[in-house]
Amino acid sequence: MKSASCFLKEYNTRIWSVDSYLEDELLVENNTSTMLLFRCRLTFLRRKSAANVYLILFTSIFVICFISYPVFIKYTFPISQDSNDFIDAHVWQFSSHIHATQKIPPAACQYSAQQIHIEIDRNNISKDLLLNTLSLYQVLTTSYITWQGQFISLQDICATTPEATCLFISPLTYWDMSKKLIEQDTRYIETVSRNLHNSELLRHPYATMGNVTQSTNYQFLSADSLIFTILLKHTTNSLSQWDMLWEQTLQQFNFTVNKLNVPNTVLQYKLKILPTLTYHTLILFILSIGLFFLTKKQFGKSNLIKSKSGLCITTLFLSCACYTTTLGIFNFFHLNLQVKPWFLQILVCTTATLEHALLLTWAVISNERNIGVKERIGRGLQQVGILMTSTLIGELIVLAIGSTMRGTNVKSFCIFTCVALVIAYILNLTFFVAVLSIDIKRAELADLSNDDPKAMKTSYEQYCQKFKSKRAINAFILCIILLYIGLFFAETDTPMQDQFKLDQLVSISNRFWQVLNPSYDTVYLNIQPPYIIQFANDTLTNQLRLNYIATDYSHKLSTFVSNTLRDDQFDLLDYLNTALVSLLNINVPGVLIFVIMVGILMWMTPYIRERTLLPILRTLFVKLATFILGIISRMAPTKTESIMRRRAEYNEEGIHLGAITLQSRFNKLQNQNAIKNIHVRTLIGKHISDIRQLEAGLNLIVSVDQDHRIILWNYKQVEPIARLDKVKMTKGHWVAEKRNDRQDESRHLLRARCIALDPKENYVTAGFEDGVIRVWNIRNLRLIHELCTSTLIQNGLRHNRNHQTKDRVIKVVCLDHIVLSVHKSGLLIEWNIETGDRVQSIESGHVKEITSIQIMSNQIFTASKDGVLKGWERNSTLQGASQWKLLYTIIGHDGHSITSLSTQQLKNGLGIVVTGSSNGSVKVWNSYSGEAICTLSKGAIIEKKENPQNQVGGPLLQFSKVIQTNHIQQEQIASDHTNAVCQVVVTSIGNPRFENDQCPDCHNEINSGFFIASCSLDETVLVWRLDRAQIGKEVGCIQCIKDYHRQNNMRSARRNLHDDKSPISTIRLQQKKKKSTIHPSIESGDLTLKPLFLGKINQSSGRGIVFCEDMVLAGIRRTKRHLIKQDMWEAWFVCLQYYEPPSLEEETFLIPVITHGLNVSKNKTEMNETPTSFWNQFIYSKFGLKKTLSNSLNQSETKRSNEVMVEQEENADSKEDDAYDVLPFSNIKCLTKIDGYGLGCDYGNFIKIISFDDPSKKIKKS
Repeated sequence: MKSASCFLKEYNTRIWSVDSYLEDELLVENNTSTMLLFRCRLTFLRRKSAANVYLILFTSIFVICFISYPVFIKYTFPISQDSNDFIDAHVWQFSSHIHATQKIPPAACQYSAQQIHIEIDRNNISKDLLLNTLSLYQVLTTSYITWQGQFISLQDICATTPEATCLFISPLTYWDMSKKLIEQDTRYIETVSRNLHNSELLRHPYATMGNVTQSTNYQFLSADSLIFTILLKHTTNSLSQWDMLWEQTLQQFNFTVNKLNVPNTVLQYKLKILPTLTYHTLILFILSIGLFFLTKKQFGKSNLIKSKSGLCITTLFLSCACYTTTLGIFNFFHLNLQVKPWFLQILVCTTATLEHALLLTWAVISNERNIGVKERIGRGLQQVGILMTSTLIGELIVLAIGSTMRGTNVKSFCIFTCVALVIAYILNLTFFVAVLSIDIKRAELADLSNDDPKAMKTSYEQYCQKFKSKRAINAFILCIILLYIGLFFAETDTPMQDQFKLDQLVSISNRFWQVLNPSYDTVYLNIQPPYIIQFANDTLTNQLRLNYIATDYSHKLSTFVSNTLRDDQFDLLDYLNTALVSLLNINVPGVLIFVIMVGILMWMTPYIRERTLLPILRTLFVKLATFILGIISRMAPTKTESIMRRRAEYNEEGIHLGAITLQSRFNKLQNQNAIKNIHVRTLIGKHISDIRQLEAGLNLIVSVDQDHRIILWNYKQVEPIARLDKVKMTKGHWVAEKRNDRQDESRHLLRARCIALDPKENYVTAGFEDGVIRVWNIRNLRLIHELCTSTLIQNGLRHNRNHQTKDRVIKVVCLDHIVLSVHKSGLLIEWNIETGDRVQSIESGHVKEITSIQIMSNQIFTASKDGVLKGWERNSTLQGASQWKLLYTIIGHDGHSITSLSTQQLKNGLGIVVTGSSNGSVKVWNSYSGEAICTLSKGAIIEKKENPQNQVGGPLLQFSKVIQTNHIQQEQIASDHTNAVCQVVVTSIGNPRFENDQCPDCHNEINSGFFIASCSLDETVLVWRLDRAQIGKEVGCIQCIKDYHRQNNMRSARRNLHDDKSPISTIRLQQKKKKSTIHPSIESGDLTLKPLFLGKINQSSGRGIVFCEDMVLAGIRRTKRHLIKQDMWEAWFVCLQYYEPPSLEEETFLIPVITHGLNVSKNKTEMNETPTSFWNQFIYSKFGLKKTLSNSLNQSETKRSNEVMVEQEENADSKEDDAYDVLPFSNIKCLTKIDGYGLGCDYGNFIKIISFDDPSKKIKKS
């Protein structure tokens, strides 16, 4: 058979996992198996405490509050009278909310109290006495008098209860006012005793009888009088009417009646919410502040404690909790342990709590920091558990010996201290350990631990040695206190059993005032001298008894008045108490109904419901569900463990917590700081079909729709300027139709295909189907040029026919004073925008139609449907002509159509060209040499159909034949598009540390690289960063290297999904003779650009993206709102300036964005003509106005804008009305950058302007 020690060792190893080092240490210190078992069980329980921190924390708080609440009410609002001074049947006397007053006359009171004392002969309740009392009650309640011609009864002048019954307190209620029950009852004392514990406190003998005596077990024994208490409404004639009614009642009886000759007493009932300040409170407050700083100094000796003030507050709270919890336990048993001096009880609780807290703290923080919190708590409690328990047992022994001393005060102190020490021991091992566990976790997260573990352990051992002696000193001091109390304060004046009587009296008084004044208003009660009725025939005895009653009543009444008189006192908290009472009188149900009504209005308003109410409800639901699951998991952990584990892996927004790194939180915070105050404006009233192209300048926007209307807008003033495709001859010039003009004789310019806006906003250029280029002067809206190519081409590119047609203009580009037109035949023509002369014609050599053209410095790039990219160099001559030179031709997309083209050049001369194709591939090229830099997206392998058919109305109309392909399934990665690329955009990476990207020391231009984004028909936006893989010798000083904000070591953990397959080319910048901006070190050096995939953004039904200033990427997408079953459109923004993707281990690919709904409109005209947006949303969306499909604009917006922007005439064209109704549309294709900090987009036949604040302007203002 194994020995006890070996068995316990094996048991602890399997169950509690106590390491061998601690077991050996325990065996050395304690050779007995009992001590080992105790320590191991203590370690196990404390580890459980550390594991269930919040459960123990909240459970301890609940128990403390539940036990301490009655004590808090009792001592916060103390009763100033002693139970021995209770005046017979004065049910109003023992309330903490009343006091006597001498400034209010009796006539100003709201109520009057009248009592009738019926003396009991020899304290014997007889049947005759009860029957006579019943007869008196019946006559009094049924009699009436005549007052000024009206019949008045007691019911008319008495105060009533909430049930509309007369407030008449009578001892006959024990027999339900029934004569039959009184005659049948033979044991009157037992009948009264049965009502002692009745829930109706106003039937208690203390409320209906005089001089009540009880047995030791609080049973009724006897009384010397039965007492009626009648509450009268104090009116002008109520007391006179009562006197007449009482005189009429007495005429029917033959017994002696006397009224005591004592003055009236006026009481004021005023609800108290704030506690009464005493000098005891002030002393305790000052001592608490001093103790706080002393404790903080002790806790401040170690940096391992995160919140020193928090632990100090916890210690003070536990001291108060120990005191109030001990008092609450005694109060539950109706024991009043009053110890003198008064501060000894608080002193014992404070010292016991503080000693345990300091010892536990030093024991826990002295352990190694590389172990878990649970293990540290377990080891710390294992070290001090025996010391704390043995010291507690020794102190209890000392108190047990002290309790044998003579004197009730000593016994009371010993009993109280024993309970307080046990409670302090329990609270420190539960509540304080839980708080300490939280603090250690916070300290580990903050990495504040700078202390040496060996030094801490040595310090702890020294502290323990000192603390052992301190605990011995405390036991010695406890002995001195016991001797001091035994010699000077051995006896106490108040017996312990009076507490039960006092509690009963307080409950009776509270019930009385609750019935009389249920609204807790401030009222005044006038107490009339009582009537004394004596049935005995002995006159001498009656007189002696009357004198005794008068003397006793006068003495108790004067004592009561002197204890509660407050006319000459002033309470600083009276004003605040009055304000709090007013708050309590608020109609809470009415307020709740008002809040519900407001919530219903918010729910009925779509904008407020979607933006405010639903997010709040979702958050509350998630928190409530998590809280409920947390409670259930404590009861049934096996059933809810998997649910809680899955729920704990995600945050409130549904993002996996493993992906939320510091960089991810920084990325989200960057968006919130860079993109603020988003505004949405709408341009409406001119287009009657979907918009096909937008061009924007600093103040103006030009748009053309599917019906070839060309509209010029001032988007800052949110109004149209002119309709350019409709002109009228005025003074020999064709002039565009201005706003609100109605031209009878006008000329329509048909079939506009493309538009362009001069960068200086001087000219608007449009290309037409018939090959004509027309130019308008914006200042006077004149049509100044109609440029015709007069060239006929063979239309045999597609159908091999011999039919001839004019060369259609498919693109126009404004370049200073030059207009460059791109024609269907592949011809490029330069026009002088001022003179209208043809400058140059260039044959591009493209086999198929040109799809995109870009201009960068003196370079021009063209791309076509044949998958060919060409780079041109254009130089101007002194004679105004130009010379074009073909630099290179790139066939890099395997014959797939190039659908989008974008270029960007850095200040040091480095330039790139980005192309996207119909198979989803995205590639980057050197703008000078045409060499391939990298492939960002490989795209999908597609197979064309043999007989393709045109797809009418498709999202990419010019590539309809290419898009109709069958995708062969292949393994795709996150950085590849699976469908045709709609648009590619690129911007340079600015360095915020250097002004104009120039080093302040060496004046060398520092550029970090490029951001590239592409959107596709697969409804995703992919984002890359093209970094310089090495800083190299082009960096001119150490400052450049130090402040270069993306160093090589930051890229080591980044993702490059094509590292092993995609080529990374070296760009050799070719120096131009006239171009001196390129740094000399770059002229002959090699620069390597390395792509880094940042992530993707979901963009449903969006076909365009733009780069705003400060590297903010923006786009439009559709989002489905399931609750309203309608598609909503929203703009999204993301700031890429400092964006870094999460590591591979925490990959999510989704880039966090800021979104804003497009239905939020803030037009200037709308704001001036209509009420607040809340009222508009409510009225126009809930009372009959119809919304169109696929959008969120309501007809009220269009009708109001119609009234402001256009004056309808009787003979107006009916098509103009369609311009104010948003047409159904499935996607948004046209996006353009607006003023650097915003974008414009088509919205069916409307235009949306979305803008946000410029951060640099706010910095300058500040």
